[in-house]
Amino acid sequence: MKPMKRIIFFTILYFYIFSGIAQKQHLEPVSLDQNTKSDLYYISLFDKLYEDLSKDNSFRYAVVPSFYPEYGFSVESKKEKYFIISTSLSESYWYSKNKKKVKFSTQKNKIDKELYEQIGKIFKLLEEQTKEYEELNFVTDGVSYYFITTNKDGNNKTGKIWSPSKESTLGKWIFVCDKLYHFKKNKNYNFKKEIGDIISVLEK
Repeated sequence: MKPMKRIIFFTILYFYIFSGIAQKQHLEPVSLDQNTKSDLYYISLFDKLYEDLSKDNSFRYAVVPSFYPEYGFSVESKKEKYFIISTSLSESYWYSKNKKKVKFSTQKNKIDKELYEQIGKIFKLLEEQTKEYEELNFVTDGVSYYFITTNKDGNNKTGKIWSPSKESTLGKWIFVCDKLYHFKKNKNYNFKKEIGDIISVLEK
């Protein structure tokens, strides 16, 4: 193959693979019960990110960038009251030399029952639609997003997606999740309408 044709071929191949991943419309399942180094790392990361928070009947969102500190939120109910608790780490957990010294901070905001139920519905829809992708998952540096649903018995289901396009349904949901993470700053954002629109698409 001539040099110019080779460049064009690999450019098209890269674009095809990258576009396929970017447009992914569902989560991939994550199993963290295997005794591997990777599993132990993520178990430790999530334990730190959600330290001291309720493990029962919650919906959790975690953002794992390649080079920056991890952050996320937990949406919880307690005695007919509903909260979104945003959490962030003081430094990248992956690159920290002493993980025991990584600190986390939280911000707790009260939300109403309707918003809580909307968020829960999306998490459950995503859980139902979670499945393995058939194509090769070609990954470069980017951001991984994790969604964790935990029932009243403490059993959880975890799904993830890597850097979806902003125009995809999951890209739009992640945009809303990042606004939920900064809930105090975005109280006037029309969460219910945006989430309702996403639910309509996921239910099709």
